[in-house]
Amino acid sequence: MSENILSAGYIQDKLDKSFKNKLKTIVFLELNKDLIIDNKFKLTDNLPLPIKTDGLIEGIKASKYEERIDFELLAEGMVCVIACDKDFKYNEDYINILKGTTEKIDSYLLSKSMELASKGEFIDALTYLITLEKISDNHMIIWYNIGLILKEMVFIKNEKGSTEEHDLFYQLSFEIFEELSEIYPHFSKAYYIMGFYYSNEEKYQEAILAWQKAYELSADSNTKAEIEKLIQNENDKLIFMEAKQKIIDGEAEQGLKMIIPLIGRHDDWSEAKYFTALGYRKIQNYKKAELLLNELIKAGESFHEIYNELGLCCMELGNVDNALKNLKTAVELNKDSGGYNCNLAIAYYYAGDDAKAKEYLKKAKELEPNDEIIVKCIRWMKLNI
Repeated sequence: MSENILSAGYIQDKLDKSFKNKLKTIVFLELNKDLIIDNKFKLTDNLPLPIKTDGLIEGIKASKYEERIDFELLAEGMVCVIACDKDFKYNEDYINILKGTTEKIDSYLLSKSMELASKGEFIDALTYLITLEKISDNHMIIWYNIGLILKEMVFIKNEKGSTEEHDLFYQLSFEIFEELSEIYPHFSKAYYIMGFYYSNEEKYQEAILAWQKAYELSADSNTKAEIEKLIQNENDKLIFMEAKQKIIDGEAEQGLKMIIPLIGRHDDWSEAKYFTALGYRKIQNYKKAELLLNELIKAGESFHEIYNELGLCCMELGNVDNALKNLKTAVELNKDSGGYNCNLAIAYYYAGDDAKAKEYLKKAKELEPNDEIIVKCIRWMKLNI
């Protein structure tokens, strides 16, 4: 990668808007004399102290911090400024204060970030990790946790419908884990996470390779068992994609041989079950197709393709009433499908309702005037459309 992804500056630039909003919560306390932090560290009177405003202004006005100041309160403000304004002139002073105040500053910043993340305060959590990145040499763990928080933010923004931020958080987290896997090739957790990104993007072969690498590097038996299941699922997705295409392309028997074991292993895989039903219909096993389609409806599925396929099966089985019922539902769910309107017209024709057949066949022609099947149906029904 041309840019240094694993640098605090890169993340600060990318999240500049979110970080700048955090700076609005900061006020600077000008000291008129030296001040002691937790009875340990002395601050000189020429250094402005960043303090978060939440409920603290009253305490400052009341001289609550006249002689000493609580470390956690001060750290909170300094961390915010260090992370949110990378060019602030006192950042190095703040970093030195944090390092000098306690020998356990690394563990403090890391645990504080995890505490904030657990509460859903993700940007605040990131400020602690970015500050830690400027203090600690343990870059692998720091960036792994930054990546995890950004990954969690992806799902939050996705639920709220913020597409721009969703895409930003997704790309940043992806880049971090990808870079981690390149810089630390023995870090199994990076490959493990990368597998989910590839799977989400339907890059199933890349997901398998990432998880195979994670499996090789992992020493934990439970993790290995989980990864084996993940790899099996990705292999099943690859088989499904091939089987689905064969069924669509008219090689239904071959497709069914591949797809039937999948629904045996994944009973809740609706799309696989649907294409199995489609394959059965194509080899004229209408009863099995009808059974699977009804199972999908009972399970709560309601996509229009189910009702269209079920209507066609019912028509082939001579159950015109059920054919009409399901094909009407398909048309209601997808009014702009010429094929669905044509299928409903055929069902009405078999039911002896030429007027309705003509109505829906005309609509089908209007929607898809050059469709070969619609044209053939018009000639076959001879309804003067």
